[in-house]
Amino acid sequence: MSTTLKTDNSELLASLRERAAPLFIQAVEAATAHPSTNAPAALVELKRLARTHHAELGFRCMADAFDAIVPSADTLTLSAWSRQRLQVRGFDIEVSARAFRGPDYCAHIEIRSIDRTPLPFTETGYQSLFVPFGELASGTVADYVRELFPDAPIQTALF
Repeated sequence: MSTTLKTDNSELLASLRERAAPLFIQAVEAATAHPSTNAPAALVELKRLARTHHAELGFRCMADAFDAIVPSADTLTLSAWSRQRLQVRGFDIEVSARAFRGPDYCAHIEIRSIDRTPLPFTETGYQSLFVPFGELASGTVADYVRELFPDAPIQTALF
């Protein structure tokens, strides 16, 4: 991400982050409760904040400002942009989840094996998925990822 934040606007950035956090949570709750292809009202407001202040903050575009004000977390959740390391069926993976990264009605989930070991669903050890909110409404991101791995043991090498 190419951001050029002006240091003299840290108070504005902190204020926008404070305003953005509840809007982001409201947007995720609306998207999971009523999945559609329309952006939730809270997301529209969040994007308006980023668009209105991106130049003042020193960002080249609204997307960079949006990235800077959206909340983040070290525990896998849709209520913030998050990243977490998981052990799933013998695989050591890192998963990141970003609601509204791409189409407004999807979450972007990235799965990568820590040592680039092939995974059951990708030979490269990396998978990028755009998942409709409807598929995530009844569980967690970690549950969704765990379901991608088959129940049966996986043989990763012959010897």
